[in-house]
Amino acid sequence: MSKTFEVTNEKMSLSNQQETEKLTATSSGSTETSTSVQGSQAKKSVSFAGRSSVGNSSRGGGGGSTSKSQKKPPPRRVAAPNLKQENIALLIKKKKEYEKTAHEIVLRLIEPEVSKEYLLENALKISKQHMEDVVEERKISQICGWVLCDKPIDFNKIPKQTYRIRGHSVYDISERKSFCCGQCYAKAMHFMAQLLTSPLWIRDMEDDVEFEVLEDSETKELHGLTVNFSSVNLSDESEDEDDSRKDAGGSI
Repeated sequence: MSKTFEVTNEKMSLSNQQETEKLTATSSGSTETSTSVQGSQAKKSVSFAGRSSVGNSSRGGGGGSTSKSQKKPPPRRVAAPNLKQENIALLIKKKKEYEKTAHEIVLRLIEPEVSKEYLLENALKISKQHMEDVVEERKISQICGWVLCDKPIDFNKIPKQTYRIRGHSVYDISERKSFCCGQCYAKAMHFMAQLLTSPLWIRDMEDDVEFEVLEDSETKELHGLTVNFSSVNLSDESEDEDDSRKDAGGSI
């Protein structure tokens, strides 16, 4: 029995030894497996890190090229003032001011008691058209059209004809009817002939202009505007038989 027990013990020890070896082999295998798994995971992480770094670098490089390829926005420009429009606005304003001044002068010349100094002082600020308006307005008020004369006009003594014959000349007396006498008519025509034709708002650029007013001693009577016979039909303009008589205010 002792031998049998020994044999059994030997078998048991062998089986224990074999199991121990198996366990050792299994543990070593699992260790190698875990080591290999860890190695592969490490390789994967390294590979992923490398790829990510390459991707980042490529992205960074792409961003740099994009920034280089983008055009810079043009510099902001500040709108310069439109000098042409400003000049036009100033010219319009200046024109209105000069026209207003001329209108005020016309209103004053329509009234009686205009001085010679006032007329000469403001002659540069008005035109011939303004003086013609003054003559017409004074005629409506039955005052002599010459601004330095305040004699009344008697419409009952003014002939109705448009043309008058004196000697060998024919005169258009349409304008002459607005004045008390031929001398005032001559003075007005002489003064209006001196007025400038340039626009009022550029008169300040004119050279010094002097105006004059005729005195009575140097003024010849003017009967009207001389008319050319070839351009006028006198068939309906018969001269009155009593045309030789003169009115108290002067003859036409």
